[in-house]
Amino acid sequence: MSDVVGFDGAADTSASPAVDATAEWRFEFRGNAAEYFRIWIVNLGLSIVTLGVFSAWAKVRRERYFYGNTWVAGAPFEYLANPINILKGRIVAVTVFGLYAFLQQVMPIAQLILLVLVLMATPWVITSALRFRARYSAWNTATFRFTGTVQAAVRYYLLLVLLMVPTFGTIYPYVRWQQRRFMVGGHRFGGQAFVFGAGPKRFYAIFGVALAIGAATFTVAMLFGWGCVVAVRYAWADGGVQAVDVTAWRYALTYGVVAAMYFSIFVGYVYVASRVTNVSYNTTTIGPHRLRSTIRMRDLVAIYLTNTAAIVASIGLLVPWAQIRLARYRAAHLRLLAGGDLHDWTLETGVERSAFGAETANVFDLDISL
Repeated sequence: MSDVVGFDGAADTSASPAVDATAEWRFEFRGNAAEYFRIWIVNLGLSIVTLGVFSAWAKVRRERYFYGNTWVAGAPFEYLANPINILKGRIVAVTVFGLYAFLQQVMPIAQLILLVLVLMATPWVITSALRFRARYSAWNTATFRFTGTVQAAVRYYLLLVLLMVPTFGTIYPYVRWQQRRFMVGGHRFGGQAFVFGAGPKRFYAIFGVALAIGAATFTVAMLFGWGCVVAVRYAWADGGVQAVDVTAWRYALTYGVVAAMYFSIFVGYVYVASRVTNVSYNTTTIGPHRLRSTIRMRDLVAIYLTNTAAIVASIGLLVPWAQIRLARYRAAHLRLLAGGDLHDWTLETGVERSAFGAETANVFDLDISL
């Protein structure tokens, strides 16, 4: 069972704790890298051997492992999707993507038309993907639902985005707020609607700080890089200072600027991701219940950098370890603040959902994460 922590901070680690109506429950991820590595390597091998056909089963096995090892209040989450449904959706999504790539070589104008059609279909794709994921996600025998409409998605993912140009991008935090409100507020669980309580000012503050952090990071990185370049610019030889090749100096300066720019973007992105995640959880209520997230930017920066270094050094073999490590961190920094009986849910019947939207979102790298 997951540990339950009362509001006074005392922990109860008994084998079968009763569900406290006013308790703070820790999320817990129970998976381990060695166990998941076996699943991951089999998934990879069979997907290669079957030319990608097994990838649908691989996704179900992966999702069921991560869902099933994520516990809260003494119960794990469940992933209920059927691999056949996913395979059908993936075939259609990959076909669309393949057609897009093919048209680039033979008919660029037709490719542009297809791209416009895909962009126009984005609201439907996102809505369909959210409905699919919610329908086949469950906890404590109850499934989630997503009730957001395509009409609303059109406003937030097309019409508002078109205002980015005339507003010189200043509307972007407002667009992100509306999109987040649509994704979170459209969910239901056990007969209770998710209520997203954050206002647009919180998002403007987040992106304002992100810009400041990015600028500061870029400045510090540039100063450090400039110091290194100056050190490389001159080499001690025969007791004096001898200038090195100017071409090498220019290359060092160019790569230093590019590296500093990308690192500042990375730090700003991680700050936005961590703060938006915290705000999304901390201002959302589900009936009498609410969540609390305490993810920190500096932790994520360290995890992402070390995970990347480990994956590169291991030629990809430490991917499972990196994924388990990130999942464990996210779970460890999430709490459920129960305001009532956690067994008092209304079981809602959901219709079967096509996986086409979810797989299209994956193929075209559309963000539907909460």
